[in-house]
Amino acid sequence: MITTLLVSICLAFSSSGEIDTKAYRQSFFSISTEEEAVAFESLCRDHAEDSPVNLAYAGWSKTRLAEFGMNPFSKWSNFSKGKDQIEEAVELDENNPEIRFIRLSIQLHAPDFLGYNSEIDADKGIILKALNSGWLKEDATFKRQVIKFMMEFGALNDSQKAALKAL
Repeated sequence: MITTLLVSICLAFSSSGEIDTKAYRQSFFSISTEEEAVAFESLCRDHAEDSPVNLAYAGWSKTRLAEFGMNPFSKWSNFSKGKDQIEEAVELDENNPEIRFIRLSIQLHAPDFLGYNSEIDADKGIILKALNSGWLKEDATFKRQVIKFMMEFGALNDSQKAALKAL
């Protein structure tokens, strides 16, 4: 799996050396091992400054490393650094639904004691509005994955679920 992940990401580089957001999207839902998380974090770290979206993915990748760590200090450090990168990305482009989705995915899975859950409703609102306005129409696969994630983990009310099912 790691080879497939790295090959797909490497092929996604544009001629300018920037990585295509689609490569990040493809990896977002497929990383399941520590080896994959480390490889993805390394790539994201190298391209974090390219755009606010890349910075958010870099933060997400850092928080994913926390899931695999054994040392509590290391877990906390990775989570904190990743969270700070995601928050910086939100500040840089606060209405970007992809950045908000990245943050929401972390907030919904972060343990309550970390206190990283205060923007769940705001993020859901921006994401749902964007989906209803045609966000991701050019990337049907990622759109389906986002909708599936939102239905499964998004703590949606019945009308929000019905609106997503209609998409």
